[in-house]
Amino acid sequence: MSNRPLRKWEAQEAPFYEWYKRYQEHGFDGLILKAYDLVTSPVYTVVSAKDKFENPTTRINQLWQTDFSYLKVIDWVWYYLSTVMDDYSRYILAWRLCQTMMAEDVKKTLDIALVDNRSRACPCGSSS
Repeated sequence: MSNRPLRKWEAQEAPFYEWYKRYQEHGFDGLILKAYDLVTSPVYTVVSAKDKFENPTTRINQLWQTDFSYLKVIDWVWYYLSTVMDDYSRYILAWRLCQTMMAEDVKKTLDIALVDNRSRACPCGSSS
C-alpha cells in the first residue's frame, strides 16, 4: 500500500491538526495499522489523586508506609534505600541501605522499626 491513499483519506476524514496529532502519537506505521483496524487502542483507566485520604490517620503508629528509593553510584552499582515511615507524624522509624529490592530487605527494615519502636518514645513526646 502506498502512503498517498492514506494521506488523502486522512485529510478527507479529519482536519490537519487532528491527523498531525495522531501522527505524533502513533507514527506513520501506526496510522496505517489503525486506519485498517489492525491495531486496537490500549485499554487503560486514568486515576487521579484526591486532595485528602478518605480515612486519614489520627494518631501515631496507626499506619506505617514503606518505600524504596533508588541510588545510583556513578560507574558502579545501584543501592536501594529501604525506609519505614509513620504516616501521621511523617517520622522515619527505620531505614536500611540494601543491594537488592527483595521482600526480605523490606522485612528486615520492618523488623528494625518494630524493635526500635517498642523501646523509643514517639517523636511527639507521648508514648504509643
